[in-house]
Amino acid sequence: MGIGLALTLAGTAAAAMAPAHADPGPARPRDARATPHDGYRATQIHGERPRPVRPLASARLAKGEQVSITVLDRVGKAPEEVFVTLAPLDGGDWLGGTVVNGRLESEVPAGRYAVMAWVPTGTSNTLVYLPDVQPGDLVLDAREGRPILPRIDRADAGLASAGITVTQRIGGEQSLMTFNDGLDLYVTPTGSAPGLALRAQAIMTKQGSTESSPYVYSLASLTEGRLDEPFAQPIRTGDLAAVRTRYGAEGRPACGGGHVGVDWGDVGIGAWVGVGSLPTTRTEYFTPGFTWSLDSGVTTPDCSYDSIDERSRSLMPPRAGEYTQEWNIGPFTSGQGTAIWSTAGQEPSIAVPMLSTWDSRSALGPYAGTTGRSVLRDAQDRAVYQSDEPGAAYDWPAPPPGDYSLTLDATRQAPWSDHSSTEHTVLRFTVRDDKPVSLPGIRLRTPLDDQNHARPGARQPITLNVPGSTAAPSLQFSVDEGRAWRKVAVRKSGANWTATIRNPSAGQVSLRMTVPGLVDQTVIGAYTIG
Repeated sequence: MGIGLALTLAGTAAAAMAPAHADPGPARPRDARATPHDGYRATQIHGERPRPVRPLASARLAKGEQVSITVLDRVGKAPEEVFVTLAPLDGGDWLGGTVVNGRLESEVPAGRYAVMAWVPTGTSNTLVYLPDVQPGDLVLDAREGRPILPRIDRADAGLASAGITVTQRIGGEQSLMTFNDGLDLYVTPTGSAPGLALRAQAIMTKQGSTESSPYVYSLASLTEGRLDEPFAQPIRTGDLAAVRTRYGAEGRPACGGGHVGVDWGDVGIGAWVGVGSLPTTRTEYFTPGFTWSLDSGVTTPDCSYDSIDERSRSLMPPRAGEYTQEWNIGPFTSGQGTAIWSTAGQEPSIAVPMLSTWDSRSALGPYAGTTGRSVLRDAQDRAVYQSDEPGAAYDWPAPPPGDYSLTLDATRQAPWSDHSSTEHTVLRFTVRDDKPVSLPGIRLRTPLDDQNHARPGARQPITLNVPGSTAAPSLQFSVDEGRAWRKVAVRKSGANWTATIRNPSAGQVSLRMTVPGLVDQTVIGAYTIG
């Protein structure tokens, strides 16, 4: 049974993520493991941040009230320093201050507040949360914390990562209050409050290893109306979605790994889980009913991640059962993109993921071993802009309204691939104003083995999909690197178009796919015979 997969684009590329953080104030203790030097293997946070916090001393006190805050850690001692945030329930400015040696006294505007602090004890962190209190004598007691630690029916499974976010209705709006990740997290139970919710995830692997585990459990919990211990009930493997995941290679030694986390809509915490040597297959379990944000990268066999091909997707298994998915199984071609027309340089003017697959979207370049360019031309075929990166350009302002074409050229010979490929794609679209424009594309699928090879002499099924268009694509193939082309009959099959070609006994197969007036894509070396 197949699994429903949706492509996502957060900003421009899944790799563009900010480092983890919780609330303002002193840096929180990290777990005992060192952050990997390469950066890619660190936990990745994307999405919103809690509101800015003003110092307590800056509060405007038309009518002030005294507040005394006492903080105790998990063993009942006063921590040296803890940052405390006070969020007025009426939506006013958030206030914050550092509690020194367990005690803070100040004055705040009259009203009701949500009060929160991350209290360290050794390498652990406890979220102490009071959802609705008035100023006065407040005690934040981490001894009441409950662990973020699932119990599962697999004896050798250990915690590799955990993360939580908290939301609450503040000033009539649902607000992200705080988030954190680590190996040793706790949260204190609370009473009920409007919009209050605890959203937790936990990643479990063999012995808690973040590298090369033969299985991965991605677990999620949502507690609404209050905060309480997530994963309080034992978890059975049979109640999860079991996704048999195939990780492909490209004919040479390679290493892989990626991130997994729940996409909560406002923020996501991507926990690193290495795969190891490619190709390989493992079962990855997911709590069904949640949207999971996944990425996967391929690098050199030393697992350095100095150069990388990265792809991302969203996954939402609706119920427990058996599913399948695959990573780094091609053909690798350009996917749907966007013309954003920026001039600030912070986001690309053109974003076309050049190494996408049927059900995953590649990050933007630069790509390992890839050269090329992007050229924008007007209706008279005059070059308007040019970039020396295939699929990416910066500081292109919106051109005058009219019809345009974007030509993408890319030649690829990745260190972990046994063949080279060249793509020449022309995308046609209309510019009406300075708003972003969705760029057309063609999705391509054909069955390949774990090394991205096809069987010699076999009848090879080809599936095409043209998002947003009902026009029939044409398909040609070549077995001599594009010197001669043969047209193939294409048939409608549901939302897709299908064709079958006969593979040669050796070499490579090239494909040309065309939708008149929309897209013309040629891939020399689309797949290898092996």
